[in-house]
Amino acid sequence: LTGLVWLLVILAAGAALVWVIMDLRTKSADQERRNRAAAEASRKKTEQLEAELADPGAIRITSSPDYAAVWLLLARTPGTSFALPTGQLHELRVELDGHQPVDLQVTAKEWVRQGPDTLAEANLTVALQPGAPATPVKAMPDAPPPELARGLIAGRGVIHVESTPPGAAVWLLVGQTNEMKLEGIEAGRDYDLRVTKDGYLPSYVHISAEEWRSGGDPNLPLAAAPKHGMIERSVELLPDPAAKGEAAKGGRRRAKGSP
Repeated sequence: LTGLVWLLVILAAGAALVWVIMDLRTKSADQERRNRAAAEASRKKTEQLEAELADPGAIRITSSPDYAAVWLLLARTPGTSFALPTGQLHELRVELDGHQPVDLQVTAKEWVRQGPDTLAEANLTVALQPGAPATPVKAMPDAPPPELARGLIAGRGVIHVESTPPGAAVWLLVGQTNEMKLEGIEAGRDYDLRVTKDGYLPSYVHISAEEWRSGGDPNLPLAAAPKHGMIERSVELLPDPAAKGEAAKGGRRRAKGSP
């Protein structure tokens, strides 16, 4: 009988030990999840603070002839943009050689906010179809319906775009020459822009990070150096021979905000 009692005691102790081990593992997993969530929140907060501390910059593009669309390269898929304002409708064009381009709008329903102190996120997925488009793609897309801009909330956020197949260029429509001014961006970083107009060949503008430097000690790191508040570029658009000399006669387009 005594042996049986001791056996029961040992079994009970073993069961208790197993329970303790399982409980510790559960608590450890929960703590790990909390740590990951805290680290992610800290990362997003740091990105927001860095964006707020960055030197503000602006870009103005003019063209001859004018009234051309100006597109800013955001990323290549899969890729994420820098911080953009969430209070306005963003128009994107996703392009990949050998595939039909796709135009997208980032509306209120795409923006997701994890909290008041974090950057919002918009996640878009695009399936690109092989081949050429059935009709020529307009240099400046038609104005979207006004209702697409409803519900947008002021703030900052990033746009993440994935495509099938990957490697596509994601362009953001930022205005129209010669009235556009791209504001709310960070001085001291690279920017690539494209200027398009129906009946003309596209023109490309590259602004390097160093071009923002405005005097001061040349040995000073760019992050700490004085910077230009705005960079201006002018392009001459050449007629597209494939357009058979029929340059677009379109007039002024609706106003476009700046990111």
